[in-house]
Amino acid sequence: MSLTQRFARGVFWNLIGFACTRLFTFIAILVTARFLGKQGFGELGMITSTVGALGSFAGFGIGLTANKYVAELKEKEPDRAGRIIALSNQMALFSGLFFALVCILIAPWLAARTLNAPHLTTLLQVGALIIPASALLGVQTGTLAGFQAFRDIAWNNLRQGLLVLPLTISLVYSLGLLGAVLSLAITPATGVVMAARTLKRIYANSGMVINYRQGWREKRVLWDFTLPGILAVNLINPVTWSANAILVNQPNGYSEMGLFSMANQLRMLILFLPNIIGMVTVPLLSEIHGKKDPGYFAQVANLNVKTIWSFILPAGFLAIGFSSWLVGLYGPQFQSGRPVFALMVCVSILTVVNGTIRQSLISAGKMWVDCLSNLVWASILIVSVAYLVPKSGSKGMALAYLIAYFFQLSMIITFIALTYGRASIQSVPILSSFSIIMLLLSAGVGNFPDKLIISCSLFFAFLTFYWSWRLIPVQSKKLFFDDANNRIFSWITRPKDNNY
Repeated sequence: MSLTQRFARGVFWNLIGFACTRLFTFIAILVTARFLGKQGFGELGMITSTVGALGSFAGFGIGLTANKYVAELKEKEPDRAGRIIALSNQMALFSGLFFALVCILIAPWLAARTLNAPHLTTLLQVGALIIPASALLGVQTGTLAGFQAFRDIAWNNLRQGLLVLPLTISLVYSLGLLGAVLSLAITPATGVVMAARTLKRIYANSGMVINYRQGWREKRVLWDFTLPGILAVNLINPVTWSANAILVNQPNGYSEMGLFSMANQLRMLILFLPNIIGMVTVPLLSEIHGKKDPGYFAQVANLNVKTIWSFILPAGFLAIGFSSWLVGLYGPQFQSGRPVFALMVCVSILTVVNGTIRQSLISAGKMWVDCLSNLVWASILIVSVAYLVPKSGSKGMALAYLIAYFFQLSMIITFIALTYGRASIQSVPILSSFSIIMLLLSAGVGNFPDKLIISCSLFFAFLTFYWSWRLIPVQSKKLFFDDANNRIFSWITRPKDNNY
């Protein structure tokens, strides 16, 4: 099967999987926000931020390790790939349990001294259950993606959503904030069980042996790839948590946190397509990099950046245009957060471009460069938050994120240009121009009539979509739709296979 065919197949199944995940997650968030209100939703946002900051030490870099090395080694060095999978699982379990214990022990101090909310102590301790489950699930998902088993990931997401969504609604309705935290712990635990069953079948069919006794032989991978990956993430989550802590300690801090959490979660709808493509791109780029063809690798990586940046722009314009309706889904008390959401849409554009370029860095093993760029991001963010949040609350927080991502993106683009040549960033000027127009449009939300904002948004959404659609080769579009039609027709009746 050609690279283009595998890419089209992977995008199709990721589309199915992420559609299920985002739909169920979005419904759960809306129900939770309406039950808890702005204050309770802000408290939930702070709990998840705190647990996420500790959990980032446990798993993210390890999941990326499994993804990259399984994709690169599963055919030419399967024994080594099996040892790396074993090592990744062992590290995820150990670190997950360790940081869950840390969370339980320091929860009273965090709640009382840092969050200014002693009543959140028990909830933080319950939330510690999220950490080991999420760490293991990250490794399992990375392994499945490395095998390019996107069909299995899609089915697992569907089953998980169907099981967890009604449970989440019941828990939040009956137990309030405690129920919301419990549902956040149950979700990854359910995913671990489903992914484990899928991987057991894949290992058996591929003949790969997961040797836990010899996993430590691959410890060099921890220094070359996993450690900088963990450091890169841990420059993000603790700083994000610190920024949230600054916000909640302002007057009406938890209400402002509720508005920011709403805007931050709602913008995830915009990241739908980039997340779908990203899960396919990393293993494919890793496989290409493993073939030692730097020219072809640079060509594919550059096309990836241009395509994803182009396709995220129409979604951003539409989100800003219909911000009143989107924010209204959370309830009337969240309408004052429209300007915050509009700014966070612009942040999403920068986040996507950063993440897309990071896919190339990760696939090429340049994790220390990625770590340095996150250090720049973290330093600028915390300084900007300290200056802007006391003056502008949640809107100041959104502005701080925008500034931090702008400087990080500038640094990464400069590195790419120096590494691969100026031709690799030839589309940046026009794409940057559209992004600046979006920023200007976001500044008009709440200051200009909604009809004007909607009209401008629709115009630029159509313009950018038309431009981006023309970037895709005709053959690639035909392959995608042919594969989609065939699979929609046969995905129920077709016998189950490995799909990797």
